[in-house]
Amino acid sequence: MKDALKFMKIDYTMSKSQNKIFILFIVVAFILAINSNNPLFVSVYLTFGALILSTAPFSLENYYNMAFVNLLPSSVRSRITGRFMFASLYLLVSLVCAEVSCFLMMGKELTVEIRTLFFFPLFMIGIALIFITIQYVLLYAIGIGKKQQYMRLICMLPGFIMFGVSGGLSEEIEGKIFSPSFLNYAILLTFTFGIVFMLIGRELTIKIVSRRDSI
Repeated sequence: MKDALKFMKIDYTMSKSQNKIFILFIVVAFILAINSNNPLFVSVYLTFGALILSTAPFSLENYYNMAFVNLLPSSVRSRITGRFMFASLYLLVSLVCAEVSCFLMMGKELTVEIRTLFFFPLFMIGIALIFITIQYVLLYAIGIGKKQQYMRLICMLPGFIMFGVSGGLSEEIEGKIFSPSFLNYAILLTFTFGIVFMLIGRELTIKIVSRRDSI
């Protein structure tokens, strides 16, 4: 775990310029929370930002000398776990900010139940975990030498798909298409599935990279 944290810190340091963009996402989200009449869209917006920026280390590897990172005494598991933890850090920050935005909306006349309002960010995190896992597995499977050809598509397309689908779903929820009890159950189930899916994806990625390095 200590080595994984070290690699997470390396990814964080390498992505400092992207982190500033995420701060802008957070500021805009709080403005939306105060002024918008769409309480669930803030969670969609924050998670979209986290999903887009969580692939930054892959994009920046070609601009930095990564040879020294590969020479550090560590295992493939630690390097990959560190990168998954980097993505999880973005999602954790977006979750905290989304919950804070929920408090900012408490004085408004809401179109959803309070419980659903506070649970919905967990749903978005669960969806984002699934998309990030797919992205990471694909990016690691393609490899550094070739992935620039597909980088933009893999990094950007899932975020916009999630943004479109989740934005439409949030409107359905606000339209009270689903019962609150069903919604809360589905949200927690999606969140749990997202965590399990990421853990499985991490193990798959470790096997892919270990097999490639052994050739």
